[in-house]
Amino acid sequence: MLNQEDADKIRAAQEALLDTLGVPATWIQAKEPQETKEVVLGFKSASWRDEELINAFGIGAKVFTVKASDIAVIEKFDRFTIHGERYTADSAMPVHLNGLLFLWKVYIRGK
Repeated sequence: MLNQEDADKIRAAQEALLDTLGVPATWIQAKEPQETKEVVLGFKSASWRDEELINAFGIGAKVFTVKASDIAVIEKFDRFTIHGERYTADSAMPVHLNGLLFLWKVYIRGK
């Protein structure tokens, strides 16, 4: 495990990166109470190099990176709206840093 100072530096750098280069989105919770929240998230389209992603989620798959400090829990069927286009989460995986929830990787099935 990292010492706390290094972990804090990594967390701050990653969050600054998402805030600077991310895209604005609206998160809509699928289950009750169907909360919504405006967030900034990392947006990646699967490329020909991402064989595992394409095999698992299809051509056109997307991967969103969301700060856990923005959304505590993301689940399958939660939706995101980005520039008027809607995306539905197929899978959400937690990313931990020093044993604490840090980010969510959200996988969107291709069309």
